[in-house]
Amino acid sequence: NLTRIADRFPETRFDTFIVFSTTGQFSDAEILRCRQALQEHRHRVIMLSGSELEPYFIFEESQKKGVHLHTTSLEGLASFTHQLYFEPPPTAA
Repeated sequence: NLTRIADRFPETRFDTFIVFSTTGQFSDAEILRCRQALQEHRHRVIMLSGSELEPYFIFEESQKKGVHLHTTSLEGLASFTHQLYFEPPPTAA
């Protein structure tokens, strides 16, 4: 289990991230499994689907969904994942 491996690294010395990727889209079941790797006090899960891996500009598709982010760090990608998959913005009614 990737979560157990990441948890073995001391937080005082390492910032660990768990990366999941697919060239397609994540299913609801896969998103739920990835959610299990979340930590309460920080975002460490990075999920990259075909929408992020295929275009030249990684955030192109997510901006259409209302998630606007520009980052060059792993922390930023983890925050992006959290916004996109675990706390999606409300959709217009």
